[in-house]
This record gives sequence, C-alpha cells and structure tokens, in this order.
Amino acid sequence: MKYRIRNWIVFLFSFLFCIIFISFALIYSIPSNISFIDGKEQKFDILFPITAEIETENVAAVNVNNKPVENNIKVTLDNSVSVKINGTGNGNVTLSAFGVPIKKVNISSIPDKTLIPGGKMVGISVTSRGLIVLGTGNVVDISGNEKSPCEGILKSGDLILSANQKKMNKKEDLINLLSSEGNKHLNLVIQRNDTVINETIVPVLCEDNVYKLGAWVRDSTQGIGTLTYVDEKTYSFGALGHGIYDVDTGGLIIVNDGIVTNANPQGILKGEKGSPGEILGKLDKKDIYGEVYKNSNTGVYGKLNSHALSEIDTQSYKIALKNEVTEGEAYLLTDIVTGKVEKYKINISNFSLSDKKPDKSMVVEITDKRLLDKTGGIVQGMSGSPIVRDDKFIGALTHVFVNDPTKGYGIFIENMMNSAE
Repeated sequence: MKYRIRNWIVFLFSFLFCIIFISFALIYSIPSNISFIDGKEQKFDILFPITAEIETENVAAVNVNNKPVENNIKVTLDNSVSVKINGTGNGNVTLSAFGVPIKKVNISSIPDKTLIPGGKMVGISVTSRGLIVLGTGNVVDISGNEKSPCEGILKSGDLILSANQKKMNKKEDLINLLSSEGNKHLNLVIQRNDTVINETIVPVLCEDNVYKLGAWVRDSTQGIGTLTYVDEKTYSFGALGHGIYDVDTGGLIIVNDGIVTNANPQGILKGEKGSPGEILGKLDKKDIYGEVYKNSNTGVYGKLNSHALSEIDTQSYKIALKNEVTEGEAYLLTDIVTGKVEKYKINISNFSLSDKKPDKSMVVEITDKRLLDKTGGIVQGMSGSPIVRDDKFIGALTHVFVNDPTKGYGIFIENMMNSAE
C-alpha cells in the first residue's frame, strides 16, 4: 500500500513538473506581440493543447482554421493552426493550459507593407534629453579643502533634466547657470532609470573662483552606422537595428534631437577572432540626410529629406513578418565593399520569436567571399545592414560574435517597425 502511495506521489509530482515546464516553455517561446498582414493567412505549429480566448477591438473578422470566430470566443489550439485577420486593428489573446491562464498576447493587423532597404553607410549624431552623468568626484574649494557636493545625490547614468526650472540640454546650459546662480542651491530634476526624482545640490566655489558640482556630464554622441529602411511614402527611416548606448554608463541614450548625415569612408579595420573590426569614417555634417526623433533598443528612427532619398536605390520589397522567416540562405545589403549597395550571401542558422532580446532575433553567418575578404566578417558600422530573402525584407544585422566575426545577430524588420510606431 505504501509502495502504491509513493508511486502516486512520484507520478503526481512528475506530472506537475511537466505542466510547469511546458507552461514556462510556452510563455518563453510564444511572443508577447504577434502581427498579421491584413487578409493573409499565417500558420502556427502548436505542440501542446492550449485554449485561446480572443478579444478583438476594431478588427473586422478573425478566422481560425478557416472558420470565423466571434468576439471573446474560446477556441482550442493544437497541432497546426491557421489564423487570418481581415481588416486592420488590434486585440489580445489569453492563452490557457488546463484552465489556467499562462500568457496574454497582443495581436495587431497591419496593411501589406513595402519598404526600401537601405544598406548605405551614414553618420548619426544625437543630443540627449538632459545631461548624462558620467561620474562624480571631489573638488577643492577656495580655502583648499576637498568637497564632494554630489556625493550620495547624483549617480552614474542619471539624466539631469533641469536645474532651477531651466532645461539642461547642453553642457553650456549648466556652466552658464553655475556662473549666474552658483552661490545658490540648485534644485535638480533627475531621471534615474524610469523614475523622475528631485534633488538639491549646493555648488562649491573653487580655487579658480568658479562654482563647481564635482560631476562629469555629456550631452551628445556620434558614430557610423547603416541605414536599414526608408518608407518612400512618408520618408520615415530606421537604422542600426539596436540602440545607441552611452559608452561610459552603458545606458540607452534618450534622444532630444539628432541628425543623419553622409559619411565619408576612410578605411576598414578587419575583424579577427577576439577583436571585432570597424568601419573607419567621418561624418559630413554639411551633407545632412535627415533628423532623428527616437532611439530605442531596436534602432534609431527619424525622417529623411528628399536629397537623401535621391542617394538611395529605390527598389522596394514587401516585408516578411517574423512568423514567416525560415532558416537558410539570404542576402545582406551593404555599400562598404564597392561604395555601392550590393547583395552579399549570408546564412540564417537560427532564430527566436521571443521578445526578450528583440535586437538578437536571428543568428547569421557571412558566407560571401567578397565580403569576407574585405572585412573579415561583421564589423562595427555594419549594424543596420538590411537582410532580404526570397524577395522579402526580413530584417537587419545588429551584432558581431567577438570570438567569430563571421557570425552575429540580426533583428526582424517587424520588431523595428513596431518600435518605429
């Protein structure tokens, strides 16, 4: 009897463990956001029976396995499932296993979209929304004593948004304020991660008769990257495929404004194992291509001018949603070999639909000998290079594997489009 009870307990715990494991696997593998192209059927392979409760907002109609479903209806999903949405709009789906909700998925239906792939090397210069605090330290006051006015108040990575109700967009704004109101308390509005806080600092009059805070700040950064796409109707663009992060603090820079310019190539430092290469170039700030309005973890976004569009090959491609992407041979578009945007063979060896790391959705390998001979693989500055396959625009290159520069990560174009909106 005891032997049977023990077996039942072992079975029960094993069953519960399997359920928990499968639930976590489903939570991780199923993305939190799924897009559909209006009127186009998508197929999903579901390896475990789950229930989906569909709640639509302004979507005209939803079909599951070629059968229409009404609003707030529950359907059972298993094996291969086809879904088609007619009309554009949004909704959400609650997925449940054994009656227990395990994940909520946002769904959206978008028009069939075409974009112009970029592939052109560009310069990007951005100004942060506020002053980025790089670090703090001591200052020597007019009497020769060391003081730490920012100690315990400012931290590396903080954004100083305003001081004494005056916006701080440039370092000169803070310098001018200290010159005019240095003998007063400075009431600072600071953004720390996602929280806005208020702090007060008393500047110190130093030996050189200048008021100082003992803080190092930065207000802008610039570099070389690759234009990913352009919408020929709106002139909106996306670039890089990953965000611009501050080199000292590691934080994502919140952009106040910025520009995209022409970039003059000055050579290529080839990549080697353990040492990623780099495109050497100089920003031509007299030749402005457009404005930057957003920096996110999936790329830099803005609007180009008509002059920039005349510099780009205007052949457009239909976009492929991430559910349509498959492994195999594809093409990378870049101008770094010949100065003209051309296609180079790559291989997509793996991909993930998870939203955890949207800028690392695909593993890609450079296989084209022409590109390998020129760069040694993926080098800094190639981030944002478009990837096309089967005449569809599927994504862009984002990162290099340091220990193997022939390989790196890519991002789905769908992830960039969602961020741009």
